[in-house]
Amino acid sequence: MIATPTSAVCFHGGASYEWIGSSFDRLDQIDQVIDADVLDAWFSPSPKAIELMREYLPWLVRTSPPALPNGVELTISKQRGIPLANVVAGAGSSSLIYLALQSLLTPASRVLLLNPTYGEYAHVLSHVIGCQIDRFQLLPEDDYVVDLNKLVATMRSRLYDMVILVNPNNPTGKFITKDLLLQAIDSVPEETTVWVDEAYIDYVAADQSLEAYAAKKSNVIVCKSLSKVLAMSGLRAGYLCGHSSVVARLKVLTPPWSLTLPTQVALIAALQDHEYYGKCYAQTRVLREHLTLSLKQVLGFSPYVGTANFLLVDYPDRLPEAAAFLQLCGKRRLLLRDTRSMGNTTRNHSFRVAVKGSQTNENIVQILQEVCNASMPLHAQ
Repeated sequence: MIATPTSAVCFHGGASYEWIGSSFDRLDQIDQVIDADVLDAWFSPSPKAIELMREYLPWLVRTSPPALPNGVELTISKQRGIPLANVVAGAGSSSLIYLALQSLLTPASRVLLLNPTYGEYAHVLSHVIGCQIDRFQLLPEDDYVVDLNKLVATMRSRLYDMVILVNPNNPTGKFITKDLLLQAIDSVPEETTVWVDEAYIDYVAADQSLEAYAAKKSNVIVCKSLSKVLAMSGLRAGYLCGHSSVVARLKVLTPPWSLTLPTQVALIAALQDHEYYGKCYAQTRVLREHLTLSLKQVLGFSPYVGTANFLLVDYPDRLPEAAAFLQLCGKRRLLLRDTRSMGNTTRNHSFRVAVKGSQTNENIVQILQEVCNASMPLHAQ
């Protein structure tokens, strides 16, 4: 029996639609807002995918897609080196989270979750399914690093139905290497399902993924978002990789036409464009380092070392707390994410910022400087 939902939605940011309108009547405002509160890619999708969509757009829009995304799953299988029977695609990782967790868990289930981490998990577990949740605390004084010895001890302290690990973690950006994570997972009882969310792992290195391992293990599931790393957030796409018995169970529950025709065509082209995306990920690392230095040297902020396309940033206590500070940034059309909706261990003076292109990152630092200058006298009163 599934619990009656007590909260309709999970907060995800996306405040740019307050400027451009939920009916998209102010699309001319797109370039006037810095939407660093969401983690959409700063770069464009594969040129090959864009070319296909431009050439066939009328047909793509008016034509029904294949009821099942077989071509997408076959491409994922070939490109990632995973057996086809171990892949199930869906309309983004959130869609798959809702589908799979409601299938695998019940209100009697106990789940271990990082704190802080991607907020969708706590929402689904608490408000949709009604699971019992334990939180593994990640603290700023420990640099939000996951202590694997403590994690393994916690996972073995009681019989969990599921342990959910986001790697790299969001919003901290901290990453557990493949070798170390495999050692930890091998210590987990077979009765515990380990769910590894790898939404941003391509920004680290594709060979760090556990998806091939998950295909062979009956108690490991890897969740992959394609939306963010392929710069296709507007198309919504992702997939799960797991044991064939788990994947077969989930495919029965997957609704037909889960991926639109434009999504399927664009995805298949993008998944094969390794050279283009490799350059984008390499440039993202450079941009992240430059933004980190600017936040430190220009503003005196304290960004944590990250591995993805975002940074968790602490800023001085002399400035207003996050809610007020980010509101001041928002008035200047700089949108940043308040991380306290993702857990309760981040500081009151912290935010998450998406890594953008070079000029936009400079604009982010400039606006933050303006907000600091304007808010300090007011805060001192």
